[in-house]
Amino acid sequence: MYTEFQGKINKFNYSLGIGGSRSWFNQGGEGYQNYNFRPTASLKYNFNENSFIRYRGNIYSNSPSLSDLGNTEQAIDSLQIRRGNSSLKPVISYVNSLNYDITKGIFSGSLLVSHRYYNKHIMEETIIENNKFIRTKDNQKNWQKLNTEMEVSVNPFKDHLIAKITTGISYFDSKGNNYAHTYSNWYYRAEVNGYYKNWSAFFRIQNHRNNFFGETLDIGENWHMIGIMYKHKQLTIGGMMLNPFADNWKVGSENRNKFAPSKNWEYVKESSRLFAFKLSYNFNFGRKYQSSQKRLNNEDTDTGVMSSSKK
Repeated sequence: MYTEFQGKINKFNYSLGIGGSRSWFNQGGEGYQNYNFRPTASLKYNFNENSFIRYRGNIYSNSPSLSDLGNTEQAIDSLQIRRGNSSLKPVISYVNSLNYDITKGIFSGSLLVSHRYYNKHIMEETIIENNKFIRTKDNQKNWQKLNTEMEVSVNPFKDHLIAKITTGISYFDSKGNNYAHTYSNWYYRAEVNGYYKNWSAFFRIQNHRNNFFGETLDIGENWHMIGIMYKHKQLTIGGMMLNPFADNWKVGSENRNKFAPSKNWEYVKESSRLFAFKLSYNFNFGRKYQSSQKRLNNEDTDTGVMSSSKK
């Protein structure tokens, strides 16, 4: 159940949402029943037509996945076993963000500060039984992420050239029942887009944007791309090249468990100077309808299948 109120007082815009949810699970006499109150709030102050500051906050509950709750075991390899945990409980999450946006002439920018705190979060745990490493999950102490991000864009020649750069720092604090990890990641992404009549060209680049959760560091992609397009009415034709100036594309993960640490890397050197060709033609016919935006998503995509990967 959910309801939302919106309003405006002078330069303030506000919204307040109040919701509730019930989750229930039972397996062989074990399980849980949980009722959760879900408030949300948003407050925006418009300094003028070119700048504003906005706060958003909400509290919600995350239920354990069916695969993590199952009383099953899977062999990962000769030394590791993946095991479910039917005693997992839902997690209360607190999310707050504050952002400031400004536009001045050919420049625009934004500054974002966000914080996520998950109490008793469901995260990985590794124990030793009969000389084997048991990989399971449990309600750990807490997990939090503090993110600061700045974006600056410039449009010096009206609609002919737009350049944008985004950079930020993410700080992770992952506290388990038997471990504690902190990690910081600096990331950036940048792009330049040029337009002239029916022609357009672009260049985009980003480094690794990583995520630390439980005891696992997931390392994101690093890549750059350049391309050119030509559009005539409904026809679009063009080409692009991935990593024209480097051959070090890679993603990976690193598990920092004290009993069984591991590293996993994937390299694709063939992505260097990889060329792609685009050809498209849009057909428009019949009646057109404008659909409203869906505010709530009740789709269930949990298959209940346990992953057997080593991550």
